[in-house]
Amino acid sequence: MNQNTNLLPRSKTQYNKVIDQFIHRYHAVTIENINRFLVEKNISFYKFAFFYLLKFLDMKNEYININKIRKLPKKRYGVYVDADKIKQMFQHINTPEFFVVAMIQFLTGCRSQDVLGLTKDHIIIKADGVTLHLVVKGMREHTVAIPFPEAKLIVDFTRNKGEYPFLRGKQHDITKWITNNYNYYYREIKRASEAIGIHGFRTHDFRRNFASDVYSGKKDIFLIQQLLGHQSIETTARYLQDIRSEEASKKAIEEFRR
Repeated sequence: MNQNTNLLPRSKTQYNKVIDQFIHRYHAVTIENINRFLVEKNISFYKFAFFYLLKFLDMKNEYININKIRKLPKKRYGVYVDADKIKQMFQHINTPEFFVVAMIQFLTGCRSQDVLGLTKDHIIIKADGVTLHLVVKGMREHTVAIPFPEAKLIVDFTRNKGEYPFLRGKQHDITKWITNNYNYYYREIKRASEAIGIHGFRTHDFRRNFASDVYSGKKDIFLIQQLLGHQSIETTARYLQDIRSEEASKKAIEEFRR
């Protein structure tokens, strides 16, 4: 390995460490042992270390028998933020349309793209509040209600707006129009959350936080399923499971023990 002039010094160092780990664990250099080692480590560049090892051992033809490494996607847990902290985030959302979209997500747990694509005739003003008729995944209809005084923000904002009150700009292709606005909205939420020291918060975390907060107050998973418009109770259960990061889980355990 060290005699290979085609490798960068850093690569030689990394590959030598890999080989040392392998030999320390398995002793014998066989394709079976190499594959077992690569499955355990699941790091793509490790495979290249074995290319040079097999070449050194005059076993280069065996390299084709090494299994391809399929990296598993990292599971991203939701970011839980208490309601007061989210309200601080709103102070850093400068785009009026996106401010209202974020508020609707916070109050209802709706998906951001479902809210962005709302048409004005699907926003029904009633004596006690506003009803939103959303078209959600699978082209299903889902209805959410926002009472006064919270609904006043939506009523005032949409009063003089066009057919799509929450979309900025103009495009003939409605799908692209929503997607472009979502990308801008996503970046603004990211910037607003980071402005108050919250990192990793995404637009879908409004939905996760809503589910967690409702469950904390009601302990009724079927109510949450109805509010979020989930077809499957398993999906709702996954939301409640994923919302807690390792840090939040430790905090919950500490509070329980007190």
